[in-house]
Amino acid sequence: MRRALSKLVPAEIFARKRKGFVARHPLAMVESALSTLEHLLQAPIVVSLGWIDGETLSGALFAAKHGRLDHMSPLLGTLRLELWLQTLVDQKLLTAAATRQRPEGEEACAQGKVVLTQ
Repeated sequence: MRRALSKLVPAEIFARKRKGFVARHPLAMVESALSTLEHLLQAPIVVSLGWIDGETLSGALFAAKHGRLDHMSPLLGTLRLELWLQTLVDQKLLTAAATRQRPEGEEACAQGKVVLTQ
């Protein structure tokens, strides 16, 4: 097709950078780290706190795994939040018990109260 259009389309158009990589980069990143992400999301803290619906999170990861980019930005943000929360637990700055139960009931989670250790 390029050869057929070579006399009609200016050479600058054929030589310009393609933009396909930019759109595909987040998807390729998820695909390359899929086993790590699945391990990370075995018991997600964001789900146990009630901040994210577990089925929705699984669905977004499944969609990304199969090439759909429509929920990629929220998925990447959720993964960043999950990694941060798990780092806090690993460093004992956030109690694991607080992440596995909703502190002070439903209302506390809705208000974003999380129990941090001192």
